Amino acid sequence: MILEQNITHAPSHLLVARLVREIRGGHLKPGEKLDGLRETAQRHQVSLATVRHSFKLLAQDGFIIARHGSGTFVNPALKTKGTKMIALLTTIQKGYFENYFEPLFSEAADSNIIPIIGTIDKDGNWKDSIRKIIAREPDVFLMDIEARHFKLDELRKACASIPCCFVNRWEWHGIKPERAVLNDYSAAYGKALGYLKGRGNDRMLVIGYHNQPQPFLQEYLKRASMSVDMKFGKELRYVGIGDIEGNAGLLKSIFGKNAPTAVFGLADHLVQQFFRQTMKSGIDTSKIDKIGLFNQSHSNIVGQEFTSVFFDLRKTWKKAFDHCNAGDESFVEYVGPEMVIRGSGR
Repeated sequence: MILEQNITHAPSHLLVARLVREIRGGHLKPGEKLDGLRETAQRHQVSLATVRHSFKLLAQDGFIIARHGSGTFVNPALKTKGTKMIALLTTIQKGYFENYFEPLFSEAADSNIIPIIGTIDKDGNWKDSIRKIIAREPDVFLMDIEARHFKLDELRKACASIPCCFVNRWEWHGIKPERAVLNDYSAAYGKALGYLKGRGNDRMLVIGYHNQPQPFLQEYLKRASMSVDMKFGKELRYVGIGDIEGNAGLLKSIFGKNAPTAVFGLADHLVQQFFRQTMKSGIDTSKIDKIGLFNQSHSNIVGQEFTSVFFDLRKTWKKAFDHCNAGDESFVEYVGPEMVIRGSGR
């Protein structure tokens, strides 16, 4: 079958992919008559020769049939039922993010979606992974990518033959997505900081993954600090977990003059890691307020519970599937955060 071969960027192959998506998505139903050659060429802005070649390939694969004197029709024997095959391309590895893939599978079943999961990393041959997924003929790519390791133009070029929708996060600073369903991290940070400030904290420490926050993260934190009337870099300070680990001197300087009264971890496990390091350094943090992100197992350990802001990922997946099933061309939708308040916070 043509779509099991290496897809090229030839106009006929791209048109074949578009028409197959329309058939599989139920926009062109079994037995339905296709537009004529000229109408198809005009609608897709390609040449008549491209349409003829595309129809030939589709007929060879059994997607369409030609009836002499009547026209070209979607093969009546096809059973599409509107089911879409959607491929998730992500840098999140299994076991790294709790409750990430499970809601995806549950919502896919309810949304008449067949999911394909492709995990990539910067050191692997990710372009070859994308080519292999494209050979499986997905209708849409969902992308959840750590931007610091991937150039957006290279990603888009690699996936050019398949519509893409970004999900969960968008980390390319200064560039806006065209199709995306994103968790509103800026709102989540503001919610966390607002909770801590409401508890009387006016000096807070944000614990992140990287020693220097990426530009997109700096923007989120500045926006969140402004929402609670705090100054980023003064009343709200950022430090990477890698800077803290094994650095008793840095910890002692943090908890010297004007020590923070609260800690916000950009993931629940970062809160746990931070307080393990303070214990090793002999620093008393028993009165420090704390809050995390993602509502994972680290925030509900018996006797060590703390509040966490999180996103209901099933809502995120559902919104993405709804847009993909509808065939929406342009959309950017944000999913708001929720909160689980537990323990005393200190």
